[in-house]
Amino acid sequence: MNAQEQVAERALDIGFITVRVVALDKRATADSADQAPEDTAPDEVLPEEGRTPLASYLEDPKRGRLCCVFLVNGQRQHGWDNTFIVKDLGLKYLRNRIMVIAEVDGLKPEALSELMQGSRNSFYEGRVFDAISSRLVGVLKGDEDLQKLEAEAEDEIASLRSGDEAVKGALDHLIEAHTDIAARAVAGSGEAGNESAQPGGATRNAATSAVVLSNDHVGAPASEPTIMLTADAATLRFEPGKTRRLIVGCQPSSAWDSLESFIAHIDDAGQDFHISTGKLSRGGYVDITYHEPPGMSTDDYPIEGILKIEARFKDHNDPRLIVRPIKVAPAINRPPPTPPILLVEPSWLKVGGRQPLRLQQHGPDLHVRCRWNGKDELAQAPGATWTFSAKSIDREDWPSFAFSEPRMGRFELLLHAPAGTEVGQRFRFSITATGPAGRSLATDFECEVVEPPSPRKIATISPSGQHRRPPYELKYVEKADWKSVQCWDAVEWMANDVGCFHEPTTSKPLVLILNQDYQPLVDYREMLIQRKLAEATIQERATRYSAHVAYHLYQMYLSTVVKNKQNADNVAPLPSTLTYRAEVQRVASTLLKLMEFTR
Repeated sequence: MNAQEQVAERALDIGFITVRVVALDKRATADSADQAPEDTAPDEVLPEEGRTPLASYLEDPKRGRLCCVFLVNGQRQHGWDNTFIVKDLGLKYLRNRIMVIAEVDGLKPEALSELMQGSRNSFYEGRVFDAISSRLVGVLKGDEDLQKLEAEAEDEIASLRSGDEAVKGALDHLIEAHTDIAARAVAGSGEAGNESAQPGGATRNAATSAVVLSNDHVGAPASEPTIMLTADAATLRFEPGKTRRLIVGCQPSSAWDSLESFIAHIDDAGQDFHISTGKLSRGGYVDITYHEPPGMSTDDYPIEGILKIEARFKDHNDPRLIVRPIKVAPAINRPPPTPPILLVEPSWLKVGGRQPLRLQQHGPDLHVRCRWNGKDELAQAPGATWTFSAKSIDREDWPSFAFSEPRMGRFELLLHAPAGTEVGQRFRFSITATGPAGRSLATDFECEVVEPPSPRKIATISPSGQHRRPPYELKYVEKADWKSVQCWDAVEWMANDVGCFHEPTTSKPLVLILNQDYQPLVDYREMLIQRKLAEATIQERATRYSAHVAYHLYQMYLSTVVKNKQNADNVAPLPSTLTYRAEVQRVASTLLKLMEFTR
């Protein structure tokens, strides 16, 4: 990290101030993001969180980002956020790269006392403060070094290229969204039936292998990552017309950064389900809504199906899968349960659940559900007159036990399998409630140590197998590559070439190629710079453009597959490469115009 300091001292009639400016280099990190200044344009799309070169030096975003501070005896007494850098200095692209430190120790005592009369954590904004502000702007605005840094930042932004992973993610989303709502993956005779081959060699409804997280001995052992529902159940239940959100976690959580695709599908349940998916920081979510068709009666319920959630990760061929039965039925208006009769003098203590309870080896704590007929306050602090204790009948060195406080006569014992336990072992436990005058209640239960869920490879039909896209490779060319990469049937690219595709071969997948130096795209980026839009906005628009153009090239390839078959049947001739070139040019120019004028 390079630092540049500029020290300026200007004599004032009330003393002098010392100004230091520290500039940090823009670091190209995967999690770098821009923070929105107050002058953000309405059409700017900025991330809500992330890191900038100044992030480790400034306060938490929720408490403020004072990148221009005023010091008295080395302590901060006042500060401004980066709005000062944007509005007063006109250095928008340096707002997250420079810090301004103004030391006012050189002011005369009477001037300093006027500043400090407001409060201990801010200056009084009067005559002296206005003089300091004016001098600070006069010193920094138009400074040659700062203007040079701003120009360098603009050059960096002008050369921004859409991130490959971001474009692939957006392109996959477009492809999957299209195939999810389409009755057929390919139009016309390109798809003959449910078992027909798809472009690129994929087959619909063909069995494939997938990795699931299971504690049953199914399939073969596999490796992480795996996905799981954070609130799981043997059967997922839904009500008609109500959206239920399922949160999907990943193990290990860091593997989520290498996610390539994330989809959900319901088998054998008709077309009345609406499913949407989204990504979170360390997982994803699936929103499911069942829309009741007209004329449906309560006798037609329940609606049953199989939910499959699939995630594909980079460098892993097998998808990661969650499979759960689902059931849709209207809610039953049951009367509220009768509150249990709780006594001042409890008479029984019980453990719920089918025994032996399943205690996972090296897994999370087992929550043993317990009940008694004593009033809650008898065992609630402060002033508890009853206490709960537990012990292992078969093993004296069992670790300590923990109990929750009772609620409506129900409480839980947290039980953890210590080191040395083996799968298949059974242990007996005793729970005792001890009250005043030596009174006690006791009950026993039994646990069996089981293996925790582990990755298992099984044979199944994955959701993506029903509308499986052909594998593709996304590439970019720049002006330096125009002579070395083939464009359609021409040897060299031109400034007005948007992109092309190379059809798959026996050894290579479909290749989608985008021209990063397509002249209208270059002009569009320069226009965004002139409008002083934020870096994140320019990056987002470049990604949107690349994803949509790549998706259109993908659609053109699918159309070519159909036309190849029709040409073989002497139905229609193939279009020329000039036709393809003109078509993708029209799409690209239309997209750029829409992004330019749409707010």
